[in-house]
Amino acid sequence: MADFHNTVMGKKFYQHDVPELIHQLTRIADALQAGKKDQEVGSSFSAVKTYIQNFPNDADLGKQIRAIWS
Repeated sequence: MADFHNTVMGKKFYQHDVPELIHQLTRIADALQAGKKDQEVGSSFSAVKTYIQNFPNDADLGKQIRAIWS
């Protein structure tokens, strides 16, 4: 029996299917990471809204917002 990598199907697998699989896994990881960042931004925005509601006249609001976002 021939080695798999020497067959037509084996060459297609290693030259096309594996790189495509890696590409798609990278896309999934990027999408998950982007979703995580969106959730982090949403959480930070909620924290800012809560802070503004609790301390509407705070002179250090800009400092507090920068601390939350950094």
